[in-house]
Amino acid sequence: MLGLKNLHGLMQRLIVAVVLTVSAALLRLWPLQNMGTDLAYITFYPAVTIAALYGGRVSGVLATILSTAYVFFWQSTSNPNFESLVNVEGMSIFFFTGILLASVSEVLFRARMETTHAKELTRHETQRTEQALLEQKKIEQSEARFRELFENSPAGMIAVDPKSFRFMQANLNAQKMYGYSEEELRSMTIADLTYSEDLEESKKYNELLAKGIIEKHFVKKRYLRKDGSYFWAQSSISTLRGPDGKVELFIGSFIDISELELSEEKIAIYVQELEDAMQGTLQAVSKMVEQRDPYTAGHQQRVGIIAEDIAREMGWREKKCKDLQMIGLAHDIGKIGIPVEILSKPSKLTDLEYKMIQTHAERGYEVLKDVKFPLPLAEIILQHHERFDGSGYPRGLKGEEILPEARILAVADVVESMASHRPYRPALGIDVALREIESHRGTLYCPNAVDALLRLIRDKGYQLPS
Repeated sequence: MLGLKNLHGLMQRLIVAVVLTVSAALLRLWPLQNMGTDLAYITFYPAVTIAALYGGRVSGVLATILSTAYVFFWQSTSNPNFESLVNVEGMSIFFFTGILLASVSEVLFRARMETTHAKELTRHETQRTEQALLEQKKIEQSEARFRELFENSPAGMIAVDPKSFRFMQANLNAQKMYGYSEEELRSMTIADLTYSEDLEESKKYNELLAKGIIEKHFVKKRYLRKDGSYFWAQSSISTLRGPDGKVELFIGSFIDISELELSEEKIAIYVQELEDAMQGTLQAVSKMVEQRDPYTAGHQQRVGIIAEDIAREMGWREKKCKDLQMIGLAHDIGKIGIPVEILSKPSKLTDLEYKMIQTHAERGYEVLKDVKFPLPLAEIILQHHERFDGSGYPRGLKGEEILPEARILAVADVVESMASHRPYRPALGIDVALREIESHRGTLYCPNAVDALLRLIRDKGYQLPS
């Protein structure tokens, strides 16, 4: 490739030299031939100079040689007195003067090119310098904005070394929250100011950040103050990477949420007290029902426990499982309105008496319909005798029309009733109860609730509460 390039340049120089030499020769032969031989020689010099300036020393030298040869040929053929006309000294001067002109022109040409090249380099260097200064100014402006945001942020801001986990910087808000000066903080690590119960999780995520496995971490944790107390903070820690992609810095921001956390704790205590009061009330109601129907003592409480365990096996949230257990305590509250004679009758009920018993679901709904509860308490109690195929009462609901809590409660109610003693029959036992729900799975009883209870008893050794 380099050889071809040089050959191409040489060909250009040769073409230029030939064209200019012929032009100079024609100038001598036609308009200047009557003005004397010396003048014809002189006209060649500008041609050589132009050739050298355009094509360089090679073109100038070649133009000199070709023109000298042409003059020699012209004189020898056009003048019979050639020998008397040939001026060897003059031609030598002509020849060497042409070469000298070509060399001088080459030097001038190269000087001009070098000057142009130097100017171009200077221009490019100036542009690079200006660009570098502009980039540096942008970086400085960006750093200044970051410092301003860091120092004036309403949140606590910290910069931490990812290797030692030591504090490098802390704004005024962070210093106020911790109770330490920035100088004091620089000798401490994140672990030094993390509450002991939150320390393990904090270390785990800091290691993940340092290794670059995660880029950000949001956490609610407790930090220690200088006076030994602690405060709750919502924290965000992000990584900053260098040009090589390695983690160079942790930037953390946090806000004090101690008051909010304290409020939440108070609310949680208040809710727990309300739930305890509700459970106490429902237990009192359950005992009232049992006093009217002593043969089913403990039935409602046991149904609540079984329903809670079924729901937990089905993957329900713990809070919802506990709520269902409390509903179980009052699922037969409507029996308060049923005569004691019917509730405790030792023989088979008549159709009228059985229909009266069936009204306990609606009576329970009427008693509890205005009670506020996390779950639809009254509606669940109303539906706990509905059946999956629509054969239940009081509305004949079926499938998904029945609330999930009522479906679970129905399975728990049937199993507990069949496994326990009744005024009109002895206990049928757990095996009979399981056969009942298994044989009517998907028809009378919800398949998911049946499967969950069967798993508990057969696979996990679950025992019905006594």
